[in-house]
Formats: sequence, C-alpha cells, structure tokens
Amino acid sequence: MAIPSLEQVDPTRMGLFVRVGTRGAVLLPGEALTTEWQLSTAKKLAGIPADQPVELFCGEAELLHEF
Repeated sequence: MAIPSLEQVDPTRMGLFVRVGTRGAVLLPGEALTTEWQLSTAKKLAGIPADQPVELFCGEAELLHEF
C-alpha cells in the first residue's frame, strides 16, 4: 500500500518498501525499532542518496513466531 509519510508505519508490525525509478529495497517488520532507521537503511540498501525523496510503501505482516 502506498503511503504519504512514515507516520503511518509501525516498524515492529509493518515492512517498508522504498523506491525511486528502478531502485528499491524492502525491510521486513521487526528489522527496525524506528521508522527513521527503517527508511535510512532501506535507502542505503537500494543505493539511494539519503537526501533523495522516495516513494513509500508499507505492508503489514502476521508473525508466526516471536523471538
């Protein structure tokens, strides 16, 4: 689902997908404790400069097992 801002993302329950053109990356739910870290890490993985605006998408996941 496309989202306008990170305010709608709970990184403990929701994965984040960032995209600019053909570059993109996903962080799964639970990989981050803050949305800021989730966004910066996804940009880094995709090779997107930190200051470049990106399209944001999120998806909620059902946890089958908690660690």
